[in-house]
Amino acid sequence: MKFDFICGVILWVLPILLGLLSVKVVGVKKGKLETKYRFGSIGALVILLGSFLMILMFVIMGDMRDWDRFHQMTIMSHGGMEILKWVIGIFILTILLFAIYTLIYVTSCGIFGDLLNLLYQKKILGFKRRKGKLSFGLRRHR
Repeated sequence: MKFDFICGVILWVLPILLGLLSVKVVGVKKGKLETKYRFGSIGALVILLGSFLMILMFVIMGDMRDWDRFHQMTIMSHGGMEILKWVIGIFILTILLFAIYTLIYVTSCGIFGDLLNLLYQKKILGFKRRKGKLSFGLRRHR
C-alpha cells in the first residue's frame, strides 16, 4: 500500500514540480514576458530518459509483487508465451504512463509561464536591479 502511494505521488507530483522549476524568465518583448526552459536539449533528454526508466522500474516492481501469485502456475504450462505477454503488457503500461507524465510536465510548464505573465501584467512581479544585475521577482509596493 505504501509502495503504491509513493509511486503515485512521484508519478503525479514530480512532473508538476519539474514544470514549475523549468520555466525561466529571460526578458520582455512587446509587453509580454519572454520565457525559456531552464534545462537545455541535453537536460530535457536526460530528464525524459530518467523519467521513462523510473516509470518502467515502478511498473515492473508493482507487477512483480503479484508475479508469484498469478503467473507461477501458468508459466509452467505455457512457458515463453506467458513471459512475452507479460513483457508486452509492461511496456504498453509504461509507454502509456510516460505519455501522461510528459503531458503533465508540458502542461505545467505552459500554465506556469502563463501565470508568470499574468502576474507580470498585474504588476505583482517585475524586474529589479540587484548588485548591478537585473533579476525577476516580486515587486516592492511603496
